[in-house]
Amino acid sequence: RFPLAQSLAFDALTNQPNRDALDSRFLDATIPQADHVDSRLTFVWRSPLSSYNVKTSLTFNLGRISIEPAILVKWQSSTNSGDLVGVPRVDKRVGATLGLNLPKGRLGFSGTYRHAVSRFAAFKLQYNRIWNNNVTTSLELGRNQESNDSVALLVGGMEDVIKAQGTYRFSKRQFFELQVDVPWFFSQNRDKLGSGVGTEWVIGHRFRTEYPDVTVRVTGQVERYSRVQTLPPSMLRLIPGNLVPSVDLVVPNDFEQFGAMISLGESIRDTYTRGFRPFGSIGVNYNSTSGIGHSVEGGIATSLFGHDRLSLIGSYAEGGFGRNTSIRQFSPQYQLWF
Repeated sequence: RFPLAQSLAFDALTNQPNRDALDSRFLDATIPQADHVDSRLTFVWRSPLSSYNVKTSLTFNLGRISIEPAILVKWQSSTNSGDLVGVPRVDKRVGATLGLNLPKGRLGFSGTYRHAVSRFAAFKLQYNRIWNNNVTTSLELGRNQESNDSVALLVGGMEDVIKAQGTYRFSKRQFFELQVDVPWFFSQNRDKLGSGVGTEWVIGHRFRTEYPDVTVRVTGQVERYSRVQTLPPSMLRLIPGNLVPSVDLVVPNDFEQFGAMISLGESIRDTYTRGFRPFGSIGVNYNSTSGIGHSVEGGIATSLFGHDRLSLIGSYAEGGFGRNTSIRQFSPQYQLWF
């Protein structure tokens, strides 16, 4: 009888839009267990690559087990033939995630078939653990995963990766987050390109916990890379004729980055909400490779029919991974619970 209870809850929220306590109880008890469809259109400009993609996923909850089939189709092109060529027009992916809820955590396994420069299968195993009210951790093992450390890797490469994340909450307002990842880079034909090790940390304070919540973060990131001696032939299609083929064009240089950010209303960025509610963030950073940068994000979320969610999100960032430091993105997203 869960679908009936869910429908009654949606009706109650629609008829009583100002009862925040009712809304909070609904989010805690209903949304995590609800079946839903998620569809999003994303436009990304990351020079010299321009792309847009459509992704649709379905989530079915069967007691402790969840199943999430998904399909993504990306259309992409190079905006500068002096920096990047040979970009496959279409990048297609289809896959599914199987999740198992455990007493104090969640285990997930994902499999994806991707057709881009080459055709291959990708796999990911992830375990999330809630130790207590203060500590949560996550461990991820991935093979043939998408790599965004450079545009060339994003288009024609992939990575095997080990990633560990942890969050410690000092209190309801203060928290610390740490992530360590170790990727091994390959072409999509499994030719070795190099490896890396990265560390990211965040210290945050929530000045306000109820919407519109206010959070300030101080961030740091250190990335170290190693490369093979010679660029394999499978990556040459992406290198323009005016450039000397080199792994340096694919695997970025080492860098450090530090910054600060303030966000407003992020508690409803990815969750169900009533009415029209805006959210956003603004930040500054210093990158040892690209210098001083900044980022800004803004969006709005609402419910159209009571049991759905529509959001519009736009962002711009200047200063980031090595060579490709400017990223613009816009994404309409729609979720429907059933």
